[in-house]
Amino acid sequence: YKIDKEDNIDYKKVYYADLVLKNNAEGFKKLLPNVETYHLFSNLIGEKDIPTFANASYYIRNLKHYLNNSLIKDNAVNKKEISPLEYNILVKKILEILEDTKYDREFNFYQSIPNKARPAIDKMFEVLMPHIRLWDSEIDNSNPKDAWGYKKWDNWRSTWIYRELDVFNSERKDNYKDKVYKLPSLLWKYNRIFSFSGNFKNELFLSTQFYEKNPKFDHNTMAIDYQEEDYYWRNRVKVYSMQVDLWEMLVAYLELQVAMTNSINGGNFEWDESKTLEQNLRFKKISLSFRKFKEKTLNYMKLSQLLGYASQEKNNLNTLQLFPGGPNYQYETDFRHAYKWAWNEYHKFIQPMQHILDKRANIKHEVRTNFEPELLKYYDFIWKNIQLVDKIDKPHLIYESEVKERLNMIISHYKNKFNWKFKI
Repeated sequence: YKIDKEDNIDYKKVYYADLVLKNNAEGFKKLLPNVETYHLFSNLIGEKDIPTFANASYYIRNLKHYLNNSLIKDNAVNKKEISPLEYNILVKKILEILEDTKYDREFNFYQSIPNKARPAIDKMFEVLMPHIRLWDSEIDNSNPKDAWGYKKWDNWRSTWIYRELDVFNSERKDNYKDKVYKLPSLLWKYNRIFSFSGNFKNELFLSTQFYEKNPKFDHNTMAIDYQEEDYYWRNRVKVYSMQVDLWEMLVAYLELQVAMTNSINGGNFEWDESKTLEQNLRFKKISLSFRKFKEKTLNYMKLSQLLGYASQEKNNLNTLQLFPGGPNYQYETDFRHAYKWAWNEYHKFIQPMQHILDKRANIKHEVRTNFEPELLKYYDFIWKNIQLVDKIDKPHLIYESEVKERLNMIISHYKNKFNWKFKI
């Protein structure tokens, strides 16, 4: 495969703490699209792409101080580390801003998101049906199969009811790439293009690698007519869907950061030197925030909302775009880079801390079952792509020696900067 560029954010850009700590954080707020701009995209087949919060994501993901033992710099002039107290104020402020955006209502897979798919499919039906009826009348109007799908008259509703037909059962034929092929029904195709559910049960996901390698799929007579506009629409759907998983991970990360740095404020947040590290972490509810962050990080690492688009060029070389976005997307995207960040968090922070914060968890079992065994053929392909591009291995259990080394480094960092005190 020729791998297409996906992330289009400028990673050379440097952000400073004053974006949040000065002017009521107006600088940071500008990195977040107004939630109303997402509401405009109930019609996914419009001309504009769906907005993103990639720059805010990039800012938040650069706050990983416990991995490099340094805090964010204050501004572009002084370039001095902010104090631990300022850092605590900063993460609290960002979390407050994110909660005020009301994104959590917009990014709701049980309410708002499914409502975005139906209007798009209905619109395509409305646009294409006159052409389908013309095509249908030229062939055989009594045939229950037409280009849209298998039709059945509903007397009670006085309308046709359709169900989809895959390429093996469809009778739709059309000129595609200068040749007449048998194609899946249009309803089958659009149900998969405008799908917000996970990818691995979607035949369009990496179709050239999996679905089209079905022994019954005859490449001489069958095709998936993936048009240019189909790519744009599905890319938008996946940009939107993958933002949901990214958003939840970033919010959980900030909640954990607030919990882990509140000790700098003293008072009710001060640690009890008569209690062990584990007791303090549990008493301060840090363990709850930690488990939530671990859950959301592993969920993002499942990569269930990838684009997985492959197209065949004239030289028979398949071009692959695994993550949504791309150089021509109207807004900046950072999904591949965010995966690399999540991978680092899981292996360099979560796994070490899990030994004191979530002892009951079976980490080996967790790594194995998070990426469902029946989907392993997809993950093997995805991980090989990531290993080639990003130089990181598939998720794995780290060695005990690395656990101890990183755990000591993390605990030492918080003791020195955020006044962690506990009985040894």
